[in-house]
Formats: sequence, C-alpha cells, structure tokens
Amino acid sequence: MASDHSQGPASDLTSKPKFQQKQRISHTKSRGGCYACKNRHVKCDEARPVCGACSVRLDECVFPDPITTRASTRRGAAPYARSSSSCPQSSQGLQIRPLDFNASFVETAQPHGVKGSLNLQDLKLLQHYILHTSRRITLGPDKALVWERVIPDIASGAEYLMHLLLALAGLDMLTAHSKNPSLNEDNGSLTQVVISHHQKGLEGFQQEIQSHQESNSENLLTGSFLINSFAFVSLQVGDLAPEDTWCPFVPIDSSHGAQKTPEWPRSQWLNLVRVSFSIGKQYWMHLRRSRLRSLLVFNKANDDWKHFIAELTPSPPMDLSQGAISARFSVFSSNAVQAICDLRAFSSTLKATITPHFDDDNSRFSATPDSGSGAMKPTYCQDQDAAIDVVETMFMRILYVLSLYRTGAQSSPELEIQSEIEDTAIASWPTLVESGFISSLDSTIPFDSVQGLSLAILAHLYLTLALLDKIWLFGATFDSEIRKIATIINQSGNDGIVALMKWPMLVVKQPHSKV
Repeated sequence: MASDHSQGPASDLTSKPKFQQKQRISHTKSRGGCYACKNRHVKCDEARPVCGACSVRLDECVFPDPITTRASTRRGAAPYARSSSSCPQSSQGLQIRPLDFNASFVETAQPHGVKGSLNLQDLKLLQHYILHTSRRITLGPDKALVWERVIPDIASGAEYLMHLLLALAGLDMLTAHSKNPSLNEDNGSLTQVVISHHQKGLEGFQQEIQSHQESNSENLLTGSFLINSFAFVSLQVGDLAPEDTWCPFVPIDSSHGAQKTPEWPRSQWLNLVRVSFSIGKQYWMHLRRSRLRSLLVFNKANDDWKHFIAELTPSPPMDLSQGAISARFSVFSSNAVQAICDLRAFSSTLKATITPHFDDDNSRFSATPDSGSGAMKPTYCQDQDAAIDVVETMFMRILYVLSLYRTGAQSSPELEIQSEIEDTAIASWPTLVESGFISSLDSTIPFDSVQGLSLAILAHLYLTLALLDKIWLFGATFDSEIRKIATIINQSGNDGIVALMKWPMLVVKQPHSKV
C-alpha cells in the first residue's frame, strides 16, 4: 500500500509533464534571398542572377554567399550579416536611387506651359527674387510681405507663374549688371533666359485666361502683378523691347549738321498692363478676400483732395524747400496745378483749329493735316481729354500728400512721403487711360500736333512715377522716357508743345533724394 501510494504521484508527473515544449511551425521565409528583398522585408524567389522582384523594379540584385547564409541561421548571428567578399568595396558600377517610401507616385500634369526641370540658373534666379527683388517692389510693409512670401507660394503651384517670377528676377539682375560693368560678362545669356521665361509665362497666362473662373482668379491676379512689374522695369533694358524704338517722322534740322534720329518712347507696355489687369475686375470681391488682398488696398486712393482745393492751389506755391522734402518734390509742387491748366488750354486750342468728321461713336474724327504731315490721320480728342483728367487726379493726390508735410510741420523722411504717395495707387494710371490714347502714341503714324499733345500728356503721367525713386520699378527709368519725349517734341518745331515740356524737364533735372 505504501509503495503503491509513493509511486502514484511520480507516475503522474512522468506521464503529464508540467511544461511541454512547443513544436516550431515550419515557415516558407526565404533564407537565401537577395539583399534588396531582405531590406524591403519581402519574400525573394531566389532566382539567379536577378530575382523576380529586382527584375521588375530594376534594382541591383546581390545575393549572399552560401557560407554567410548558413552562418546567419546560427543563434546570435547578426541578421543580414555579409562576409567581406559579398560587399562591394568600390563605388564604381553602383547606381544611386531615390529612397523608396513605399508610397504610390502619381505624375501630375504640368499647368499650362512647357514641362521642364529646374536648373542651377533657375534656382539662382529664385534665390535672387526672394532675397532682393521681392523687397524692392513696394514700400508698404504689408505689400512687401505678400511679394516676398505669398507670391512665390502661389507661383510654386503653376508653372507659368514661376516662369513670370523668374523673368522678373532676371530683369532685376540685368538692371544690376547695367549699373555695374564688371557683371556684364554673362549679360547676353541672361537676357535670353529672361526673354525665354517671360514668353513661356505669357503663353501660360494667355491659356489660363481662356478658362478663367473664380477658382483660378488668384493665379490670374498673381500673373497680372508679375506681368505689370515686368512691363514697368522693361523700360530700363533696351534688349527686351523689340518694338519700334526710333522715330522716323520727326524732321531733322540739317543746319546743325547730322543729327541722330531721336529714340521713340515705348508705349506698347501700356496695353500689356491694361490687358493683364482686366480679368481681375470680374472677381474683385472674391480677390479682396484672397491672400493677395493687401496688394489691392490703397488707403489714399480717393478724392479727399477735392475738399482741399483752396489749400492745394496756393499763390504763391507751397514752400517746401526748407523741409525734409527733396528738391524734386518742391519743384513739382510749385507748378503741378498750372501744368494741368496748360494741357487743357492746348487741347482746346488744338480742337478749334481742326475740321472734325466724327465717327459713329463720336469719339474719333479725321482732322485736317498739319503743315508737313501730308496725310489725314485719326484723332482721339475725348481720349486725350480723359487722359488729362487722369493727370489731374494723380497730380492732386500727390499734392494732397505733400500738403501733410509743410515746412516746419515735422521732419519726415523721404521714404515715408514716397510710401504715402504709393498708397494713392499712383501706378494705376496705365489702367485708367483709354486705348485710343495709347493708339495715338504709335510711332508709325505721321507726327503732328495731335500726337505731340499725346506725347506731352504721357510725359506728365510718367512724371508721377519719376518721383518715386525709392521703388525699383519707377524712378530714373521714367526720367529717361521723359527726356526721349522732350527730344522728339523739341525737334518738331511746335512752340506750343515745346512749352508744355519745359516744366516736366525742369522736374527731372532735379536730383533724386539721398535718403
């Protein structure tokens, strides 16, 4: 009994062990797969010399030798260990490939334009835009932030906008080269790059306009700003304007010897500005809430000056010579109102000396030819009068700003004054003049008093931008255009139009501010 009792528990422990060793389930994992499949954690079919997965992916297929494979199965062996004989020791023959993030790649269509890749020149232009160009286009802090950050972000989503942005940056570099002869060695190639980007950008912009709607209005407005800025600055670089630049109809006084035909002021850029901004008018309210809204706000673009006519037309003229305002602003304020009166008086006299034949729209008429012109030509009287109205609006807005800085009021820096003048939307006048007025500036039509008046009006409009020398787009660029107009008018021999140009020339002869 005792022995039976003692053997019972022992037999139970023997027949039913407390801990049973689990049997390892066999697996089908590849032990001798290539390194590419091991790194990707996928099963390799071990087909040699190139496995199926690597042949599909066009990857380099390298297998471990049998010794390494057997060694890796021993306990404690490092996974994917390779002997020195299996590891390539030279970089020759290896193909550098992008990392595989195990994500599907979908190639998106390029928006309007020629598909291409960025090169070092493009990257250099983009860097120049962000670091330099974007900070010189405006004096307003809020507007500058949009040019520096928002516009590049919008342009990154549309290829044609990036072309326009790079073209503007290249134009900035070209103007810098023209001021520093030591940088001119690559001027020719850079010009070609700028033209190429600008043409591609314009092509894409034109295609985008064809399908304009509210959803792409922000892109179109961005393109408009870039095209507009390019148009202003293009006046500084002659190679970028292959339009008619020489005046073939102005008589040359041979008594003073051979004279070079005067250069004709450029005017086609005005049409480019008008067209580029026309689309924004359709989605104005939507754009006022867009990321570009700061560029659409001009707090002083109003008619407040009309409430201060008596103060803005003083006799004697407002004395600004001892204040912080430059001599150029002082000379401008001394005769701006009289200049407007002179333009209107000449226009009235001109209309009284011609025999009109009105068209159906009553805006154009054929005039009797001036002596020496020898042909009838269309005249745009109403468009000229409307352009003089634009001159008056812009001049009076400038005078209103200057009236806030009378002598002794305060010592205000020139930058602040120019910033306030910019805030009057002074650069918007190209969109306000009529297309007929721009047509009258065409150099291919015979020169007479009618065209002479249009040129004089254009010089007065240019004068508003010549005052803003702290903005890269304006300043000295328009000094040069005003001088071209004065040269043409002086050689015309028309004393009345010559008199209209004396005051604008007096203003541009004044030095720019030194602040």
